[in-house]
Amino acid sequence: MRFGFLSECETPEGTTHHRRYWEVMDEVVLAEEMGFDFFGTSEQHFLVGLATVSAPEVFYPAIAMRTSRIRLRHMVVLLPFPFNHPIRVAERLATLDIVSNGRAEQGNVRGIRLYVMRENITAKSTYESLGMHHSEYDLYETEFGSS
Repeated sequence: MRFGFLSECETPEGTTHHRRYWEVMDEVVLAEEMGFDFFGTSEQHFLVGLATVSAPEVFYPAIAMRTSRIRLRHMVVLLPFPFNHPIRVAERLATLDIVSNGRAEQGNVRGIRLYVMRENITAKSTYESLGMHHSEYDLYETEFGSS
């Protein structure tokens, strides 16, 4: 059995994002010392107070430099092109995997808000909405797919 520490890095009123990022890094160091197997957060935007981390690919290398064993898990990386191009996401993940000595993990989504779920979004509709052909997504899966 594996245990993970999942956090949206909520920033309480009266606290700054600067302070909260440093607190979370300390929390992950402590989680590693306590034997937790992974830390994860998701890429979130426009959720003031609720979710702090809008760029985990920038935050995780800082955590990697302060830890040695705990895995760094992107719980949600938004793949619609207006946010992230899949090839750039793959490059960032590969870079994190290098600087963390193989501790990078990733999950991809189109969106997790209720208005997205009500729309009955499928893989096919995601491809079509992004102007993406199955072969492009297959390339990503081939190079950096789920294991």
